[in-house]
Amino acid sequence: MRHFYWQNICIYRRFLLNLYIENQIVTHKSSIITKRFFLAFATVALSGSAVAQNTVTVPEPEFVNSYVYLTSDSTFSKLPKETAEFKKHESGMSKFAKIAGGVADVAGSVGFGVAMAGGSVGAVMGGIQTMSTAAGVSNIAYSVDNLAGFNGMDIVFDGKESAYTIPQGNDVRIIYRAENNNTDPMDFLRVVQFKKGKKDRKVQWKVFSSSLLGTEKERKNGYLPFDATKYGESSYLITIPASALKEGEYGIISPSMVEATIIPIATFGISK
Repeated sequence: MRHFYWQNICIYRRFLLNLYIENQIVTHKSSIITKRFFLAFATVALSGSAVAQNTVTVPEPEFVNSYVYLTSDSTFSKLPKETAEFKKHESGMSKFAKIAGGVADVAGSVGFGVAMAGGSVGAVMGGIQTMSTAAGVSNIAYSVDNLAGFNGMDIVFDGKESAYTIPQGNDVRIIYRAENNNTDPMDFLRVVQFKKGKKDRKVQWKVFSSSLLGTEKERKNGYLPFDATKYGESSYLITIPASALKEGEYGIISPSMVEATIIPIATFGISK
């Protein structure tokens, strides 16, 4: 009887041990399946993200300093470019004299003479381009520093609205063709909202760090947040969030000094 009792105890222990081992195997297999599932899910998610980034099939604009608005992933419309003039801010002549002195320091006597004679963005950039080319400067972002002398002046366009209008409600995607896309676009591109007058549009030129884009202060000054990434061989894909676009007049400023003799400013309006 006693032998029979211990035999049953051994059988029961063996049963519990086998049950435990089987449970550990199932748990281990379940863990492996779970890990494999999440790995597969992550792979699919990343693949989907990569596909989403490559869904745009629009070709790069043909010419440097050209802009196209994406009406879909595969269709586009060219944005108009307008020539603006730097004019003294309404606060008075003292600021203009100070800014003019800054331009003289940057552009040199030849460039400054051209700038003052023309009084336009094109003339100023032409003078700066002459000096910069001679100095062997090739970084597009450097031109932003050159324009520091104009800090506080108004960029003014004739006409109260752009020839191109975009419906409100969606992100605006624009491809900008540059000389190359080796420079961080946040260092030199600016998206602005113009103050609309009866006969013109204008925005006060501000020089500030790209880290301040999207701040309340710069938004009030007319400078909008945006995202820009490399696109193709020489272009950038600019995305302006719908939340930043109210009904009004807008422009993209790229103070390129490599090819342009003017600041190429693409303009567009947002309508309800």
